[in-house]
Formats: sequence, structure tokens, C-alpha cells
Amino acid sequence: MVKPTMLVTYFKGMMMGAADIIPGVSGGTIALITGIYEDLIFALSRLFDADTLRLLLKGQWRAWWQRINGRFLMSLMAGILTSVFLLAKIISWLFLHYPLMVWGFFFGLIAASGLFILNKWRIGRAADLLWVGMGASVAVFLAFMHPVGPVKGEVGWFFLLFSGALASIAMILPGISGSYILILIGMYRYVLDKVHQMEIFPLLVFTAGVGLGLGGFSRMLRWLFARYEHRTMLLLGGFLLGSLAMVWPWKTDLRPVWPSAYPGNPEIAAVLAWVIAGFLLIWGIEKIASRYGN
Repeated sequence: MVKPTMLVTYFKGMMMGAADIIPGVSGGTIALITGIYEDLIFALSRLFDADTLRLLLKGQWRAWWQRINGRFLMSLMAGILTSVFLLAKIISWLFLHYPLMVWGFFFGLIAASGLFILNKWRIGRAADLLWVGMGASVAVFLAFMHPVGPVKGEVGWFFLLFSGALASIAMILPGISGSYILILIGMYRYVLDKVHQMEIFPLLVFTAGVGLGLGGFSRMLRWLFARYEHRTMLLLGGFLLGSLAMVWPWKTDLRPVWPSAYPGNPEIAAVLAWVIAGFLLIWGIEKIASRYGN
């Protein structure tokens, strides 16, 4: 029998998968919005540690499954994969035909989430503002970075490993996607081509980098949550608000512009309606969560 908590996690995974389909939107954002971010970081940090590997090598499957919070990860991954396979075409179609509205909806989601996080983790001192400002500044800087041109020819294994690690860090940071980072460093087309051509060695090196990045960064975040939870949440809240520049609906060459400078029809009224819809969705989720305790 499937437990209700597993079903809830499954649907949250579906939301994460839907977000991951949109370039520039992170599944980590949805994890933070839906209240499973710390659980995800904790599970990932244990998935890659020495004790977990030791249990696996000894064949202690039950202890290994419990240590990595297997039910949680399985339910979440099932939801992500369901969304990717079932909703990919729908979301890609919406993104292709109504990009401004899709960006507007995510803008509202992220704006509401950032504000609710900062409301929950109160800013009580001037130092707290510093953490929020630091997070926002990094996100805005990334949003306005000029992408490096696509790499040409082959790249060394070390840079490929580094690219995978960097992309994986972005995957679990709320507000920024792995694909966006790959675009910034000129590796997006290269990795995509290797996937289409099914070149095994480069993909294995890239995947190894993803594993190293997930393992190392999740453990660092777990350490920060254990010792500096309030500051870490303020930093993430600031990063989330700063990342609004990345999901700003009106862009040219990945860089935000004012609606008046947008080369096409800015459709301001329709975009604002979807911004409000995204904001109200998070507001409703927060109200339900506060009423029923989770």
C-alpha cells in the first residue's frame, strides 16, 4: 500500500520535473517552495558518503535503504520522471508558443516563494540583510553575465568533469538551472550533441562530475543547515529573489530587457495576469500548509 506521504512526495516530484523542463528554472526552486528542500539535501548528502557505500558493499540493503531515505528519493524520482516523460511535450509546446506567459507564471511563483521564505525566517538584524543581499547579488550577477560562445571541437576531460560538477550544483540551488550554467560556460550545445550522438566516454565523465558535485555540495549544504540554518535560509531567500532576473519574461539573448525594448509584442497585460496567477498559487499552498500543519 502506498502511503499518503509518498503520494505527496510523488506529486512534488512531478512539479520539480515540470520545472526542470523549462530552461532557466530549477527543480531546487520547487523543492524549496514545497518544503522538501532540506529533506532532499540530507538524502543526497547521505547517498554519496562512505558509510552508505560501506552498507551497499556489505549487502545490507535494508540499512542502506533506510540510511538514504529510499522511500522519499524513490517517490521524488518517480514523480520527476513521470513529469519529464508525460508533460515534456505539453510544457515544451506551451514554452514554444506562449513563452512570455510561462516565464510570467514562474516569475510569480518565485517572487511569492522568496517573500514567504523571508517572512518565515525573520530579518531581525542588519547582519540578516547582508545575507539576503549576498544571495540576491550572486543571482543577479549570474543573470546579467554574458554567455561564453559555444565551445568548438573537443574539450579536455577535466573541464568536462568540472562542467558536470558546476551544473549539478546549479541543479540543487533554488533559482538557477544546470542548463543555464552550461549555456554561460559555453558547454550546453557540446553536452547536448554528445547526448544525441551517444558518445559514451564524454557522457560518463560529465555524469561523474554531476555525481561529485551533488555529493560534495549537498554535504556542504547539510553542514550549513545543521549549524547556520537561519542564515542559510536567508541566503537562499535572497538568491531566490535575485533569480527573478533569470525568469524575467522579456529577454534578448538570455539577458533581461524592459518590455519596451522587447523585439516582439510584450503582451504586458497577459504576462501580469500569469504573474498574479503564479503568486496566488504559492499563496494558496502556504495557506493550506499553515492550516493543516504541512
